[in-house]
Amino acid sequence: MIANLNVLPLGSYDVLIGMDWLEKHWSITNCKTKTICYKDELGGRQEMQRIKRPVKIRPITTSQLAKCIRKGC
Repeated sequence: MIANLNVLPLGSYDVLIGMDWLEKHWSITNCKTKTICYKDELGGRQEMQRIKRPVKIRPITTSQLAKCIRKGC
């Protein structure tokens, strides 16, 4: 499928899909599996799934958190 995408500095989102597109393609969103099922141009069912990326979270102490907050992070 060809899509024209606008790049926005949102940080954590890969793609935002509008309600008009979701309605037009008879989509079903499954939040648990993070998939969207939709009808393609030929009427066939397709599934879009997120790209699995490892999440890296570095633990910090409360004093480090307080310092970050003071700096406006």
